[in-house]
Amino acid sequence: MVKKDKMNEVPLFETEVGVYTKVLPKIEAKLREFGDQTILAPKLFHYSLQAPRCIVFEDLVVEGYTTINNRHCSLEEVKMALTKLAKMHAISYQMIHRDNNHDLANFNKTFVNTIDLADFPVLGNGIKLIKDVISDQSDLQKFLPHIESVERFLIPKVIDLLNATKNGNQSGVQVLNHGDFHVKNLMVKNDGNKLKDLMVVRSDTHKLSFHNQSIHNIISSHSWTIK
Repeated sequence: MVKKDKMNEVPLFETEVGVYTKVLPKIEAKLREFGDQTILAPKLFHYSLQAPRCIVFEDLVVEGYTTINNRHCSLEEVKMALTKLAKMHAISYQMIHRDNNHDLANFNKTFVNTIDLADFPVLGNGIKLIKDVISDQSDLQKFLPHIESVERFLIPKVIDLLNATKNGNQSGVQVLNHGDFHVKNLMVKNDGNKLKDLMVVRSDTHKLSFHNQSIHNIISSHSWTIK
């Protein structure tokens, strides 16, 4: 179970609002300087950090966008999604390393490295639950030794990795990572059979965004399948 009162201590909504109001507009403005008209986010009409907290965007369905949901992506969709991600990475890298804009460094709080695991047993006991499921599936039991081999140190390693940048470890290419970069968060707009645009906006997509090595997004997109 997740303790609802503890969820308020995790700055997910503040992160989402910060990305949409402080970061993405600056990235798009920088792209315009290079003659690039890429749109990274829908129009933001209103937000409030006070209760009742809310954020209001334009309705992309009205603009002709649809969700991908459970179908496979086309090669064109994957290329466009990764291209937009690459532009976000590149400009965010420039912002902090060349323009001395340190707003991005403040995006260092994700779900896992902010909470007390004792308050969220669903995470603390996650590996045990996976082992229980795998143990009941004969075709998956071969993976059990691999999971058991990382059981003791997986969560601590993940926390160390997420805290690396704010703890002074600047190794790798440091960028703004999209914290929820997966297929079900994609919305696409087609003109007939031709892909016209794509946005990674569905659900609470930027609540988990964080400043760290770019490899995080590359790994998360590796599971995408192409029809």
